[in-house]
Amino acid sequence: MTSLNNSYQKNGFTFIELLISFTIFCIIAASIYYTVFSGISVWKKTNEVIKVNQRLRSFLIITEKDLKNSLKSSLLENIWHTDELHFLSLVDVYTENGIVSEPARITYRFDEGDEVLIRKTEYFISSLDSEQIILSNVDKLTFGFCYKTSQEDYDYDWQEDWPMDSMPRACKISIELNHPVFNDAKNLEKIIVIPLGNISGEAG
Repeated sequence: MTSLNNSYQKNGFTFIELLISFTIFCIIAASIYYTVFSGISVWKKTNEVIKVNQRLRSFLIITEKDLKNSLKSSLLENIWHTDELHFLSLVDVYTENGIVSEPARITYRFDEGDEVLIRKTEYFISSLDSEQIILSNVDKLTFGFCYKTSQEDYDYDWQEDWPMDSMPRACKISIELNHPVFNDAKNLEKIIVIPLGNISGEAG
């Protein structure tokens, strides 16, 4: 009888052994959970950063295309201002017969209160007018227009306004983006050359 009890005690686990095993299991489980949770958090943040950068890149592509396709017109008043643009441009329209270019009045307007940049398209032929927020979380956005300051070949400067009866040779877009995914404000500057614009001298 005594030998059976001794054999049972040798084959079983003591309370201390169970407690140690449980503690080790908890440590391993907590480490795995922390690693997985950290990986998911990093993935979510990285994915959001990618989305914001994609939206920013999309905005620059659309704006560059609008400005490069801009047209001169004596019937339409153009506005070239530091926080607002109105101009005539050729815009791609998707139809049953394919893609066609159609003239439209393009408006870019920075709403400082809501921190958004709005793009509005008003077509002259189609009834596809639209207005949408093209960029959000914008702390600051300015448009600058290139002009020649003297007769020197490379003596240029930027100003906030341009005459309504002409088009600038280039437009500089300066953006300060303050999105939660960025630790600090993201600053970006893009210069877009306008083929039909002029650079004869200072405007205003």
